[in-house]
Amino acid sequence: MIFVCVGTQLPFDRLVRAMDGWCAQNELKAFAQVADVRPDGYLPKNMAWERFLSPDDWDERFATADLVVAHAGMGTIISALMAGKPIVIMPRKAARQEHRNDHQIATAQRFNDRPGIYVAMDEFELPKALEFAIRQPANDVERLGRYADPSLIETIRGFVLSSK
Repeated sequence: MIFVCVGTQLPFDRLVRAMDGWCAQNELKAFAQVADVRPDGYLPKNMAWERFLSPDDWDERFATADLVVAHAGMGTIISALMAGKPIVIMPRKAARQEHRNDHQIATAQRFNDRPGIYVAMDEFELPKALEFAIRQPANDVERLGRYADPSLIETIRGFVLSSK
């Protein structure tokens, strides 16, 4: 099962429409949390969906998903890394009124080379990113620990102790 989530702040019709089109041509099942949709916005026809999920329902969908597809929001990316879940991210674009600025483009570019994070910079790259993510071994995913990397802690400790 693929879990598609777009956050809760703004609609992301471009991602929802692209995923829905992909689902129409593929056998894999998907469920989407589509958030607030504009009156003329897109609602999926080829995958199950709800506008909003309760935190418990979101957690359950996320936990049982084989693959997560999402906007390039840090909360979702960190959740995927902590759970060891593969994730395909596609950044929102301010010019398309999908966000207030283009920080998600920078986020997607920064995470592009991390194991288990697959980036589609736009809806045209999404099918290729999905196919690539699906073909990867399940254990080819970086798992973020609950605490900072020991090398970061050591670097901070060294900095603090050197200033005494």
